[in-house]
Amino acid sequence: MDIDPVTWFDEHFRNPQHAGSLPPGDTDVGTGRVENVRSGDVTRLQVRIDKSSCEIRDARFKAYGCSFTIASASFIADLVIGRTMVSALAITLDEINEALSLPITKRYCAELARDAMQLAVADYETKQDTQTHVISEQINDSGNRSCG
Repeated sequence: MDIDPVTWFDEHFRNPQHAGSLPPGDTDVGTGRVENVRSGDVTRLQVRIDKSSCEIRDARFKAYGCSFTIASASFIADLVIGRTMVSALAITLDEINEALSLPITKRYCAELARDAMQLAVADYETKQDTQTHVISEQINDSGNRSCG
């Protein structure tokens, strides 16, 4: 990432990307919600996934908490769009922490965002009623990815 961390943080806090909601009842939408009991911060992330390509086509978040929680949720929502589920699940806390230059005392904010995203992907998988988890994504006979 070529933008300095202060710019990333400022952009995602002052001008959050993808704030809002997707229809939770849609079968192509997964929802994840995580709360930090100590701080009271809450992050909810939703992803819309294309079943044929396993690509995250859209993401929305709602966050309640400090500026770091909001920036982390906005950042990860922006980061996952266009990625496959497998690629999104590979996002590390270090990536988020480094990109936003989160202080050590606020690194739980990145964890909230990452965990909400992982739960959103798991919720999508549950809705698809798949036997196969995203980690064992398979290529079907026609050469197309199969999400399950």
